Amino acid sequence: MYQPLIKFHPHPAIITQVLRIVVSDINIEISKSIMSDFITRYTITLFSGSSILAVGVILLMLSVPFANEWKKFRTVRMCLAITCFVLSASNFASCFALDNELDAQLFSTMTLIVASYQAMLFTTASLVFVQSARVHRRSVSTQLGIITAAGVLLFVSQFHFPRLFPFLFAVAIVAYIAQIALYTLAFRKDYKLCVEHLEAYYDEDEQGRMRWISRCFYSALAVGITALFFCVIPYLSITFDLFVCTYTVYYVYIAGCVVNYRIKAVFIVNAKKEQRQEEQSVPETEEEVGPQAVSGWEEKLHTALEKWVAEKKFIEMDANPDKVAKELGTTKSLLNGYFAKHEQVSFREWRTRLRIKEAERILREEDVVLPALHELVGVSDKSNFYKHFKQLTGMTPTEYRKQHYR
Repeated sequence: MYQPLIKFHPHPAIITQVLRIVVSDINIEISKSIMSDFITRYTITLFSGSSILAVGVILLMLSVPFANEWKKFRTVRMCLAITCFVLSASNFASCFALDNELDAQLFSTMTLIVASYQAMLFTTASLVFVQSARVHRRSVSTQLGIITAAGVLLFVSQFHFPRLFPFLFAVAIVAYIAQIALYTLAFRKDYKLCVEHLEAYYDEDEQGRMRWISRCFYSALAVGITALFFCVIPYLSITFDLFVCTYTVYYVYIAGCVVNYRIKAVFIVNAKKEQRQEEQSVPETEEEVGPQAVSGWEEKLHTALEKWVAEKKFIEMDANPDKVAKELGTTKSLLNGYFAKHEQVSFREWRTRLRIKEAERILREEDVVLPALHELVGVSDKSNFYKHFKQLTGMTPTEYRKQHYR
């Protein structure tokens, strides 16, 4: 059998020294990892708090008219700004949070309460966007009071009745799930009603222009469900850091939605405002208005329509049939009756054809930027314009220009 030339018998002191060096190196690596995680979380949390604070300042600086129809929007803007300030302060305070069991419970409780507040406020904002009648000061105050009372009860039980806390926390989780479920049902119903009202008012396809409001709500719902995940399941630092980055980006997105609503969603506010005015006014009888009260009103309406088309008033954006009827000296019901009798199409379809023909002329004779073409012919939503253009011409605007541009 092979025998080694030199036999090595390590001394116990040497083994102890080697183990000490190995353990010391491991402790150094662990300390470096912990310090790296702390610096990463500190940086991300600090960035998140600063960004959300800036969002709150932007919301407060946004100019909103003092007209009565903008009252709910002003309230929601203020609530969202306060939410940004509270969350920003929470982020700044949590930069040096410790990771023990008590802090983990406190983190879950705080996350659940903040998520409940945010679900209420973001849903209220979405309902204001669709001009829901559900939103009024009393309902908002009641919901805030219930959430605040539930939060105080959770904190009291956590520090003074620890045996009762798990049961109350489980009830709070179920209540939060029920809360977001009810909010989802309420928003879906009011969103559908708003789209139907706008399409009836403007006699246009408004689904495309309203889609961003739907995205705003459902993205808030996704953030709320993710927050619920972190309330129930122990989190990894990397996963939570990603969540912090995600909801920071979401707050910036919400601020953009609020600014966008103030600038571009006037068509929703105007439609609701005129609807309320029409409900309060006394409707006119057909015998009291316009040239339809005399013989030959159809010929006069036909002449008025020819002039209206010659002046290209069909490219006016957000011109509802009531406004068009007044310009023509008639009423909406008689205007619809005229088209049903003489054109065999609805006013919406007739106006859409005129707009597509105008778009064809522009593509043949003018050098225009295609993304702006739908606005030049009075169509608010690009996807609807492309759909109608394809249906009536058999090709896309790009294909049409390639074949017919002079």
